[in-house]
Amino acid sequence: MSNVKRTEVVTRTIYGNPIEVIKIVTFHPQHVQEVRDQVRIMPTVKEPREYDIPFEKKYIIEKGLIPFTWVQVEGKEVERGKLLVDQVIEATSSPRPIVKPEFPKLDVLAFDLEVYNPEGTPRPKRDPIIVISLLDNKGFQKALTFYSKQAKTLPTQPDYVEILKNEKELLQRFLKIIEERDPEILLGFNSDSFDIPYLRDRLDYNRIPFLLGREPAALRFRRGGMAPRAKIKGRINIDIFPSVRRAIRLANYTLDVVAHELLGREKPEIPGYEIWRYWEEGGEKLLELIEYSLSDVEVTLELGEKLLPQKIELARLIRQPLFDVARVTAGQIVEYLLMAKAYEIEELIPNKPRREEVLRRESEAPIVGAYVKEPERGLHKNILVFDFKSMYPTVIVSHNIDPSTINCVCCTNEKAHLAPEVGFKFCAKRRGFFPTILEELINRRMEIKKKMKTLPIDSIEFRMLNVQQEAIKVASNAFYGTLAYSRFRWYCKEAAASVTAYGRYYITKTIDLAEKFGLHAIYADTDSLFTTVENNPKEKAFAFIEEVNKSLPGIIQLEFQGFYPRGLLVTKKRYALAGEDGRITARGLEVVRRDWAPIAKKTQRLVLEAILREGNSEKAAGIIRQTIANIIARNVMLEDMIIYTQLTREIARYEVEEAHVTAAKIARTKGRPVAVGSIIGYMIRKGPEMLSKRAVPAEEAKIEDYDPNYYIDNQVLPAVMRVMSALGYTEADLKSTTRQAKLF
Repeated sequence: MSNVKRTEVVTRTIYGNPIEVIKIVTFHPQHVQEVRDQVRIMPTVKEPREYDIPFEKKYIIEKGLIPFTWVQVEGKEVERGKLLVDQVIEATSSPRPIVKPEFPKLDVLAFDLEVYNPEGTPRPKRDPIIVISLLDNKGFQKALTFYSKQAKTLPTQPDYVEILKNEKELLQRFLKIIEERDPEILLGFNSDSFDIPYLRDRLDYNRIPFLLGREPAALRFRRGGMAPRAKIKGRINIDIFPSVRRAIRLANYTLDVVAHELLGREKPEIPGYEIWRYWEEGGEKLLELIEYSLSDVEVTLELGEKLLPQKIELARLIRQPLFDVARVTAGQIVEYLLMAKAYEIEELIPNKPRREEVLRRESEAPIVGAYVKEPERGLHKNILVFDFKSMYPTVIVSHNIDPSTINCVCCTNEKAHLAPEVGFKFCAKRRGFFPTILEELINRRMEIKKKMKTLPIDSIEFRMLNVQQEAIKVASNAFYGTLAYSRFRWYCKEAAASVTAYGRYYITKTIDLAEKFGLHAIYADTDSLFTTVENNPKEKAFAFIEEVNKSLPGIIQLEFQGFYPRGLLVTKKRYALAGEDGRITARGLEVVRRDWAPIAKKTQRLVLEAILREGNSEKAAGIIRQTIANIIARNVMLEDMIIYTQLTREIARYEVEEAHVTAAKIARTKGRPVAVGSIIGYMIRKGPEMLSKRAVPAEEAKIEDYDPNYYIDNQVLPAVMRVMSALGYTEADLKSTTRQAKLF
């Protein structure tokens, strides 16, 4: 094989068992797949390994590099050539990382595009970019634009605004600013899906090379889930949108909503379909458009400053580039971490499963999940809530659950960890791969949290440590799910089944102990237990915790989550609790769902407040009756009748036309931008057609047109009946003006 540079026999382990293997080194990473194909057909070769790990990831792992740390290397300085870097060293030794606790000081620049859109959805082959705003973390701010032929000039021109002659000059100036400011990180909001592809197309249209990186290299797009990933050579492109989606659940993810919910700030808004008009008119309108665009980059940069530290710490932890870490799934976090640890202990990394193996795994019967004790529906007093601290990670550690320790030959059933119900045993002598890593993570997080308690909460060190412990928590909690994931390298269904079996065992054992202790269990799910007690609730809670934890092995631990004077249990994973401070915590109810009209959410919230804060179910019923009367009389706000739903695919790909799809079609015919991922606001009007045909876009909605029956029967009543049915009310009770007392 001409592409092979050298071979050598080395000793590695497979699940801890030593094995001699042949290590093949090729002249270039591109030769790996070709050599793999040649090796695979050799009769003496059982299986090639580690060929499917991308080169840059393998290099980082093999060299022991840690992203965002200093590196020490020996060598001599050589010519930089065309490389846009400060210095080039020809190394005579392997690089050695120098870990420093502080975060690296990176230059971050946020940018945003506004585009001409007279036909609604902008067309990159025809519609120009009309405003580009930039803001970096050193205080630099700039807005670039040019006048349309009929535009009035700006009444005043702030010093941060530059007026260019045309789009070509605007684009050239933008690239020049990027070169001058030379940021390490380019930050955008939905930039992978919109800004960067649009910028690429307009640069191409104007015959300008794409020079957004530090080298004259082409832009590369990688497919990742539903969205592309734009890779720019020499700079880290971070689209903050996916991170926001994972960080918080919102009705919609427009930048104004995100700014309000995550940052507590309001920003100026311009209807998307009006942007082209503001630019064409110029003058005050153009100034408004510029301020609107600048507010977008301000919010984007602030979101980046809020979310990037955890991503950087996660990059350090799993030893992967920030570009990838900003977009990884929970399973990938675990896989990268395991690959780095495997290399440290010279464990061979399993290959990704082939398609036929994935299908085989997916065809197997699912494992039995967590234990659930159905809730006792209704209103309860003096509720104590307990939960197991990181149950599945601590079970894995305490019972040494690992693909390498399952059904070992060195332990008898009496001495091994024998999983209840499923009967799989795990070695009690030799420590497994998963438990070792998880225990390190758990101990490290405990040490960090212990140190945090000694520091002022507003100190820089406290904030840094908090970011570290949050990153470790994310990684630790992802471990269990990967064991049963069909595409996972270390897939082990038996281990996953054993984890849930132990989980069921410990929660049911705790319920039994609670009843013996004088606590009444009213609900349990996976790792949480809800109980009631008549007297001295907190005293009983702490005594119970102490008693339970004496009986638990290893690092498994039950914690007291809180005391709630009142709580309403509806169904599994649907409940609401009122804390001692009156704050209401709701889970699984419509108040946290996106696809309900605000009037349904607001009514349900008022109902919960009446029940949980005052214990007054009839007041709650009165609120519902009044809301119904207001809807019939049209004594409501129009915005409370608007429902928001996301387009998850192209309009043409919907087999059944749903209400939001109808609204999207109408919006598109009116020239408004509609694409996959768009949040569609719509109202249901009255009329004889089927419901989905009666949806109108929010912009077209009028208060006199909504269908009262739809909002009463399909929005408000279903939302509140989740709560009121648990107290014995029927829909007829709530529609009636006659007050009926209920027993509960």
